[in-house]
Amino acid sequence: MKLIEKKILNFKMYLDKQDEGISKELLEHGYRERFSVDCIKKILRPDMNVLDLGANIGFYVLIESPVVNHVYAIEPVEYNYNLLSANIGLNNCKNVSTFRNAISSKTGKGKIYTSNRCNWATIVDKNNRTEDYSRRWDKFAKGFENVEMFTLDDFTSKYDIKPDLIRMDVEGAEVDIIGGGLNTINNMAKDSYLVIEIHSSCIKDKDSIGKMLDKTKEAGFEVFKVVNRLQELPVEKVADIRDYLIYRVGCPQVFFKKV
Repeated sequence: MKLIEKKILNFKMYLDKQDEGISKELLEHGYRERFSVDCIKKILRPDMNVLDLGANIGFYVLIESPVVNHVYAIEPVEYNYNLLSANIGLNNCKNVSTFRNAISSKTGKGKIYTSNRCNWATIVDKNNRTEDYSRRWDKFAKGFENVEMFTLDDFTSKYDIKPDLIRMDVEGAEVDIIGGGLNTINNMAKDSYLVIEIHSSCIKDKDSIGKMLDKTKEAGFEVFKVVNRLQELPVEKVADIRDYLIYRVGCPQVFFKKV
């Protein structure tokens, strides 16, 4: 690890010059995911409690923390967790709690597969990934770590967390997380939000994405914005948003609001 301190937006971050993922991108450009960042900023409120799943090294946590009541940042990979904690300390964030575990479809012990791109770690087993995604992922494969796992419902119950915003970028585990978090999302208040990066290019079982979308809709959440790295996608111009999100090749970030 070779750390460099750099100003990113209105905060500072320790970035690893040897990382081939998010650190490299931020060191080169000083920014990432412009459309998602803009949308996140618009929905944050001072009364919010944010559950940030796959908090990684803290990019979104440091955007959320100055605005909201509290951020619960969950990051299972040891390398990422240590850098996340350092970045929280660097910015003197007093309203962030960190947890080194994964959120999954079950509570217990499990594995997370790590990458030389630190933001590509995943709990999705290789057998459940698409062939194309596996080929791209394997170029940066590093190994795995044993981690403590919780369902979303078990985690929020254990720590008495009532989120107003759940943001997740979890490299294909979003299907399992929603499946194990139905009580949590059903009990979220009106005008609360889910922000889910849907890894349709990773998840082999496309029907499982459809079931996840059905469950969010049944809990009262409607899609109101879809973005990717290059653009904001006009939801109102998509004939069938459900099929679009299931079969689109890529990783769109989808914004849901409870109505």
